[in-house]
Amino acid sequence: MAGFLGTVVDAAIGWMVQSILGSFFTGQMEAWTREVGLAEHVDKLKFEMRKVEMVLAAAEGRRIDNKPLARSLDDLKELIYDAEDVMDELDYYRLQQQIEQGNGSNPEGSHASSSAPSSTFELVYNATSQITSWASCDRKRKRENEGPAHSTIMTFEVKDDISKRINIIVNHLCTIGDSVQRVLQLAIAHPIATPSQSQIIARNARMTTSVPVERKEILLKYIRNKRFLLVLDDVWEDKDRSGWDELLAPLRRSQVSGCMILATTRRKSVAKLLGTMIEVELNGLDEKEFWILFKAFAFGNENYEDHPSLQSIGKQIAKALKGCPLAAQSVGALLKTSISYKHWRRVQDKWKSLQEDADDILPILKISYDYLPVHLQRCFSFCSLFPEDYQFSGERLVRAWISQNFVQCEDPTMRLEETGQQYLDRLVDLGFFQKVGSHYVMHDLMHELAGKVSLNECATIHGFQSEEIRPTVRHLSIITTAFIEDKDVHGPNEKFDKVIQKVRSWHKLRTLMLFGQSTENFLESLRTLCKEAKCLRLLSVIDADISSINNFLSPCHLRYVSAYGLHLKQFPQPLTRCYHLQVLDVGISSKFAVPTGMSNLIYLRHLIAHEKVHHAIACVGNITSLQELKFKVQNVGSFGIGQLESMNELVLLDISQLENVKTEEEARGSSLIDKEYLKTLSLSWEDSSMSLQPQAAKNVLEGLQPHQNLKTLKITGYGGTSPSWLSSTFSVISLEILHLEKCREWRILPTLEMPFLRKLTLIRMLNVMEISVPSLEELVLTDMPKLEKCIGSYGMELTSHLKVLMIKNCPQLNELTLFQSYSSFDAEQKSWFPSLKKLSIKHCPQIMYNFVLYF
Repeated sequence: MAGFLGTVVDAAIGWMVQSILGSFFTGQMEAWTREVGLAEHVDKLKFEMRKVEMVLAAAEGRRIDNKPLARSLDDLKELIYDAEDVMDELDYYRLQQQIEQGNGSNPEGSHASSSAPSSTFELVYNATSQITSWASCDRKRKRENEGPAHSTIMTFEVKDDISKRINIIVNHLCTIGDSVQRVLQLAIAHPIATPSQSQIIARNARMTTSVPVERKEILLKYIRNKRFLLVLDDVWEDKDRSGWDELLAPLRRSQVSGCMILATTRRKSVAKLLGTMIEVELNGLDEKEFWILFKAFAFGNENYEDHPSLQSIGKQIAKALKGCPLAAQSVGALLKTSISYKHWRRVQDKWKSLQEDADDILPILKISYDYLPVHLQRCFSFCSLFPEDYQFSGERLVRAWISQNFVQCEDPTMRLEETGQQYLDRLVDLGFFQKVGSHYVMHDLMHELAGKVSLNECATIHGFQSEEIRPTVRHLSIITTAFIEDKDVHGPNEKFDKVIQKVRSWHKLRTLMLFGQSTENFLESLRTLCKEAKCLRLLSVIDADISSINNFLSPCHLRYVSAYGLHLKQFPQPLTRCYHLQVLDVGISSKFAVPTGMSNLIYLRHLIAHEKVHHAIACVGNITSLQELKFKVQNVGSFGIGQLESMNELVLLDISQLENVKTEEEARGSSLIDKEYLKTLSLSWEDSSMSLQPQAAKNVLEGLQPHQNLKTLKITGYGGTSPSWLSSTFSVISLEILHLEKCREWRILPTLEMPFLRKLTLIRMLNVMEISVPSLEELVLTDMPKLEKCIGSYGMELTSHLKVLMIKNCPQLNELTLFQSYSSFDAEQKSWFPSLKKLSIKHCPQIMYNFVLYF
């Protein structure tokens, strides 16, 4: 499809240059390069990149009308990538020297550090020379191009060393669909947004052409005497009739009447090939209905009647979208960014210039992509690595973006994760992603668009017929299902070896993601190739021993390692030398022996592992970027509570065995009050701990006062009375969730002073006699033998938001404001508790006696 690549000067190149200049050319780096004798060459590299930045800024957005210019810019992009790798490697050696000098150990690392300048000198020199050469060519072009404006682009020279782009194979994956008996063919002219029709009928009912013999027999066994409905979604294959016959042979042998196959396709040729009994063409929405939907996306809260000129343009655009809701959302959101005639007309003109096929919706979606800022384009196109219909975690995706340096914070008060979440929310608003519960998914058309715009940088290997990978690819995903299920091989997978030989850019790869199980035999095939992957930043595998690959990985650039589902006995020691590592995700159920040197991972932001892994990290205070930590206080300096002092990036903190903290001064050493990003805090004392008197325990809790931004607080096993920061001088004003459990001396709860409190849980609070509650969403009271009153002063508002009410084993409770407005209470009377979803009242005789309750 023309117009997808190479039509304008790529703004991403300039964005990359700015990112590199901002990330690496810092005062700290400049001081270190002077120390090791590389300052002159690094300064020259910086100088030339500044000139490149100016050239690109002047040319940004200009159409490219000749191939030499396009190739030259592609070549420049490769050079910028090389420059980033070089500077990242330099930064690694700087970190290595900093860490090892601080530890005064690790002779192996010291050797690497001492050799770093000489081993990197040539890389810096080469990168500088190449970028200088490109800039010199540009100056030469400027001299030659002084003349008529129309000749400027045409005389742009191609660099002598441009890498020719060859061997592009367009063998598309064969997707399956056919009919055997009664086939209802849905030839979808324009897929309707959100889950497709067939997904509603049978989600994920997909099969492949190459069905092993034993699987055919299994299939036949299951359907032999049963009526079945087989759904084949989004069928493209319209030539391989023998493939259909092979797939559906078992189905033809079924003797049960009433069986049906439902296929969906966007190709008329597929419908013709199937020879269906009935063909139903699903067009878009009715024109009037579609205009109502389109207006909602395009005008938002604006009164469209105030813009008659825009109505005219809008109706023309809406008509061209042919009733496709996904296009309405995407294009409408784009138009909404500027309610002006000039902007809307520009969008309309651009669509007209791109559209080649009246029935092709992708050029319209491409317009919305073109208007995205560069950082969002990169974030979106990266997601082409996911399998179709894959539901991905927003948190994991944002962390992956950060590992690739896609996320840049303009606001110094915001964390990268917060900025990345804003990126994700924006892409959802614009229709590029859809939120499904707590996860996200891409519509199949958006997935196709992402694949189109990322061809040069992203690729997926899916099955033995996968397309050849372009030599510029830097992000690769492998869907392992077909390779793992291949029963014809034992040991290393020869067929897979042949497929991955198509990847000619292993030395450039920054991302390697494996979807599906990764067996030992399968990983054996990757080991040799991983030796070449010196620039890898993200590695993701499932149910695999990463130590089999880890020994071959370069530690310089690695930022994200995901191997959840893994059961390790010993964590791979080499990973402790990955000083740039930001994310280590082995799943919360994974336990392993923690090696020495884990605290060297000073840039680690997220450690997703079993709590025992967290507990075992000595000197964890060195990892000042960590955002989630489960910390067990021990009477050893490297595990003392003072380790928390400088960990001011923490968002979630769980501190256990606080009985090992003896004084308020020692507790203040954790500096919880300085942790402004801390949102969730859990403090626990061991049940059996009676070593501290109530006053001593209170002093410790006073010293653990958190920052006022805290939203969730849980305290368990505490033996003192309420601290001042949670009573008389209440300071946690942002608190939304409060959970108190087994706090035997606690008597007073200032809940009415918590304006944002939504959830209150009190369990085994033995001495609490009275509580005052605001309007809540959840109230849980369990095992409170002295509680007599639960009152509030909010009237009907007290019950209007309540979703969960659980009261158990409160024998003295006789005054409950929640029910005082009613002579009797009927759980089915929704007007009393309109939001209530869960209600449980057990072993509370006073309540049952004083109020008539019907359940």
